[in-house]
Formats: sequence, structure tokens, C-alpha cells
Amino acid sequence: MFKSVFHCLSYSFRKIKLLDIFIQRSMLTQTNQNKKNSGAKQKSPIQKRVACLRWISLFTNICQMQEKINKGEFLNFFFLDQSNILKCQSIKYASINSQKIIHQNSFFLLRLKMGICNSNQQNKQKEIKQIIQVEQPVPKNSNKETSKNFENFECLFFDQYQFRWLKKKCYIECDQDNQLIYLYNGYMVRLMKKFSLLENEVFNNLEQIKYIEWVGNFENLRRVSKWKLNWNGQILQNVGGYYSKSGQKQGIWKDIMKNFCSKVLVFEVGQMEIHLQQQNNVLYKNKIYQISGGGYYNQQSQKTGNWSDLSDEFWDENQIIYNGYYNNQGIKVGRWNIVFKEIFKSQNKYIGGGQYYCSQGTKIGRWVELWEGFKYEAKVIYLGEYNLKGIKIGRWDIMYCRYNEQEYKQIGGGTYDSSSGIKMGKWVELWEAFWRESQVTYIGEYNNKGIKVGRWDFQFISDFDQITVQIGGGSYDSTQGFKIGSWVELDEGFNCFQNVTNIGDYNKNGLKAGRWNIFFKSPFDQEYKKIGGGIYDSFSGIKIGKWIEQDERFVYEKQVTYNGEYNINSMKIGRWDIMYDKKGNGEYNQMLKLSLKFLSGGGSYNTTTGIKIGRWVELWEGFQYSAKVTYVGEYNLKGMKVDKWDIMYELDKIYKQIGFGMYDCIYGIKIGRWVELDEKFLDGNQIIYYGDYNDKGMKVGKWVETDLKINKQCGEINYEN
Repeated sequence: MFKSVFHCLSYSFRKIKLLDIFIQRSMLTQTNQNKKNSGAKQKSPIQKRVACLRWISLFTNICQMQEKINKGEFLNFFFLDQSNILKCQSIKYASINSQKIIHQNSFFLLRLKMGICNSNQQNKQKEIKQIIQVEQPVPKNSNKETSKNFENFECLFFDQYQFRWLKKKCYIECDQDNQLIYLYNGYMVRLMKKFSLLENEVFNNLEQIKYIEWVGNFENLRRVSKWKLNWNGQILQNVGGYYSKSGQKQGIWKDIMKNFCSKVLVFEVGQMEIHLQQQNNVLYKNKIYQISGGGYYNQQSQKTGNWSDLSDEFWDENQIIYNGYYNNQGIKVGRWNIVFKEIFKSQNKYIGGGQYYCSQGTKIGRWVELWEGFKYEAKVIYLGEYNLKGIKIGRWDIMYCRYNEQEYKQIGGGTYDSSSGIKMGKWVELWEAFWRESQVTYIGEYNNKGIKVGRWDFQFISDFDQITVQIGGGSYDSTQGFKIGSWVELDEGFNCFQNVTNIGDYNKNGLKAGRWNIFFKSPFDQEYKKIGGGIYDSFSGIKIGKWIEQDERFVYEKQVTYNGEYNINSMKIGRWDIMYDKKGNGEYNQMLKLSLKFLSGGGSYNTTTGIKIGRWVELWEGFQYSAKVTYVGEYNLKGMKVDKWDIMYELDKIYKQIGFGMYDCIYGIKIGRWVELDEKFLDGNQIIYYGDYNDKGMKVGKWVETDLKINKQCGEINYEN
């Protein structure tokens, strides 16, 4: 699961590492002096990541690191950009003419800025502060808005239409003003003002990055007294608690669970003491579910005794609880049961479990496990056996219980090697987005090394008539397990209503290459229609040139595409237009009629940074045929929404303004009077809210609820001032 950039950095005072994602995408090189060749410099790439980590780990404390930086001993180290990585791998011993991307001294200063202090010693904090204050060299003619060095990471996003977590690519940067910037989809989603080591928030999903802010006071570099949670501009009632003078949580706390978001409103309520937490119950959507037994932590902050753990993916359709015992070392032992509470039913139901080895904490014997995407509309379990080493062996079956049925039936499975525990032979596996409206499996062979080989086919089973049809597939290389040749792949959100496929070729290195086309088949058509596509670079496998892409939720009611261009680094640049097939006849139009004028949907991306700039006409998140709502406003050079944004709604084939508000020009937060839409706004549910935000971006005072359809006030909400 997503651990936020702080966990990824893996910083401590004893060891300094690079971001995992940075290591994966970059190659550390060193410029060496060749005494035998008239002092000529040669560049030799270090091919193994472990060498990179070992080199970084030579410096065991902050003082040594600061001394090395001051002496300029990192001057001969730099990183190659992504376009040169493949060249390094294919020309391992050749001299490479590459571009210096990140000056190494600046690189370490940046990393230290974003580090986490794992010690309460004030002198360590001072050492970090001193390093942060070291002046960084700035290239001549640099542009503060366009010289960004963003690093990417995967962030979880809960898709309310697919009812599952998706991984989305986000970007992060610590700028020269010591501010932490988060970017998603070309715009700034969060700016952490005056970022410091004290603000060590851990964000587990995109909504948390956007909306979470803990509010309270620091004393002697520790959190003290009362702390509250600001979520999306409002203080959540009774959420939070008190910190002692030593910075420890104390007394009754109401805290958010790991994957808290607008669709996963789960809180943990319990008594907090130093080195001890008693979990009494879990608060979910303002309804308390008693958890029998609760649990305790020992002096080492490890769980001990009987516990009832909630699933990390706990929400409406995944109310899963694990019941079992932790030994004194915090290791699961003995029998653990898996309990599921179905929606609209009051009783919990036993659905699985198994045995943990007493000393090792490894699974042994017969187990009934849940599929990682388990939910009410995708009740899938795995049946099989573990050996004494905790390795899956022999036959494992995949079982599925259809919607509104009680019996589980086999839909897939295969065999694990009895010694190595790797998959072998024929397997029928689940597509990662499997659920009631997307019952997709793929069928093929594993070789004796556990690698997919030969032909693999996608099959789709309709929930209405239970007819099975082949909808895609392709071949894997017989030695490396790469995808090769022609493939028909399913879109990430594929289902019976979002029937979108991608067709194209993989090269011999397993990379998409050449032309790929996007096709869609509506529930009312028999054939697929081409709706978009573009070119993948044959060498790097990244998107380049002109593209027509479908919306993430391309369905019959929302046939939207985006037309624009990628540069050689696969970055969106220039003008991108939003196209909408209003009638579902394959005719896409970008013109939105606004009173007596026409307004083009879309906007421009900066040609250097790839972030949104200037005027944009964007679609509301819930945009569809019965809710044609758009936002119109400006982005500054940092990709931040600024000034006035208007909310437009199509009435009688003409877009009219139904909402508006202002964004602060410095931090991009909502300020002043706003008129906003209800999250379930539709033609038949035209609910809006109007009220004020303070200068901190928090809702204050009275907010009035109004029904536009009948032009009548229907409620009000009062927020703290």
C-alpha cells in the first residue's frame, strides 16, 4: 500500500537511502580520473542498484554527510535522465555522452530537506536545520516555475464506480522555498507550506494528500495538547485527542484508519497510554461496531494477546475482521479466523482462516484466504495448503460466490510446485478488476520457472446470461516471460458498461511499440468502434506524439476523450482538447455553448514542466449525460488553481453559471464566498451549497443548502469559526 514519500525515503541518522522509485528510474554514474590517459575523464555506469545503496550508506551520520557536502566531494556524481537509462543497459562499457540532471550536492540537500527525524534529540534537529540552510547552487538563467525536478510515486485512489483501489501516478518536489509540492494529473493537489521535519504526515491515498491536515500546537519540537483533524476544509467533530508534554498520545483518541477517505469513513476509538493502547471499538459512518476482545500493545509497542484486526481495505463492501492471537513478540500464532459482515445484514459470517506456526508466525496447513480484491460484489476466496516453511504447495482453487447467492463455485486455480512454491502448468487466474460487472479471467501456462509462456486468453462471463466469450489476449516470450507480438488488452476500468479495449504490438523487449488503437462497444452495439489511440516509442515504450485518450470512466453516458500531444519524454505539452460524444453516435465535439458564445473544452500544458497553465475548461468529477457540469478558471505557472473559478451547468442545451468561488493566489486554497455542488448532483437532484471559507481554506459559519430545481432552501449547516 502507498506509504507516502516519507516512508519511501527510508531516512534515519544511521543510514541514508535513495527513493526506491528514483533508483528504479535513474542510474548512478561516477566520473573517474584516468591517470594513464593524459588525465582524460571517463564515465562508467554502475549497473546494480545495490552498489548505489552501498555507496550512499558509507556516510553513517549527518555530520559526516555535511562535511562531505561542504568539501564538494559529490561534485563528480550525477544522474542520467530516463531516456539514457536504456542506452546504459545496452552499451554497458561504452563512454556515454549524457546530460547532468541533478547536481549531487543539491540532490543530497533536497533529500535531507525531505527526511524524517527518527530521534527526539534536539541536537539532531539542529544538524538537519543547519544542512537545510546551506545555500544551493542555482543554474544560470534558471526559471523558478519551469526548472522542476519532480519525482514520481504511486498513490492509491478509491474509484467509486469500480468499487476498488486504483494506483495512480503522482509527483512530488521540495522547492527552493522549503515547500512540499504534490502534483496529480498535471495540477497541484497540495502545497505544504513551510514544510519542516515536524510535519511528518503519512498519506495513504490521493484524498488524504488533498484534504488531511492535523491542527494543533508544538512545544519543544513535540506535539502537545489538543489536536484536531481538518478534512477538506472542515474540522471533523470529536476526531483527534490530546498529546502529553513528551509528545505521546494520551487519554481517549478518535483517529482515522489507514485508508480513510470520503468513501471509507472508518475511525478507531480507544484509550491511549504510554506504550499501551486498548482498542475498544471501531466507529464506522457514525455507527459503532463492537470488536470482541479488542487488543493491547506491550512495552515495545507490539500487539499482544487476543486481537480483532480490521482489514486494510475495510469499507462498505469489505467489512472484514481477522480474529486471533499475538505472542509476546507481536507474531501471529495459532488459529486465525476471517469474519465478513455483509451489507444490510447484522450478523457476521465466518468465511475463512487457517493456522500460524507457533514460533515463526508463518502460515501452515490448510487455508481459506480472501482474494485481495474481495468485496460484497466480488466474494472470491482461495483454497489450498502451505507447507511448514510457509510456502504454497499443490493445488489451489479459486472460488466465487455470485451476487445474492450463498454457494461458492470454482472459477479458476492451478498448481504450485511442492518444493519451490512457484506456479507451474495451466492456470485460470482472476483479472485484477474482477467483480460482478467485470467477471474476467485469463487462461494460460507457467513454465517450470514460474514464468508465463505462450498464449494467454482473456474470457468474460456475463452476469446476466452467464455466457462466456473471449475478449482479448496475446503471447508471452518462452524464456523471459515478456509480452510479445499482437495483444488485445482490457482497459483498467473494463466492465459490461465500460467495454474498452486496447489493441497493438509489443516488441521483443516486452515494451509497447508503434501504433495502439482504443476501441469501445456500448451495451446497444454488436461491434467495437475506434475512439482513439496513438504511438508508443519503439525504443523506450513511452507515449509520444499525437494521442486521443479516453476518459478514465468512459461509459455510454460519458463518452469523453482527450486530444493532444506528448513530447519525447512522454510529458503532455501544449493544447489538449476535451471532446464529448453527446449523442453516442461517434461524433465528438469540443464546443460547449455558453449563452451566446462558444467555449472550447480543455486547456494547455507547460512545454517544459508538463503542468497545467492558463485558462482551462475542465469536467466535473461526476460529469455524465445527466450531469453536464464543467469548471472554468485559471492555473498559474506552478499548476495551481488561482483567482475565480466558475461552475457551469447545461440547461436547455446552453451552459449557465450555477456556482463559483475564489482560490488564493499564493497557496491555491479556497477562500471567501463559494457556491458548490452536492457530490450527487444530477438533473433530478440539483442541490447546491453556498457559504464562506476563511483565509486558511476552512469552511466557517453558516452554509445554506438549496434545491435549484424548485428554487427553494432545504437546509443549512453551521461550521466552527
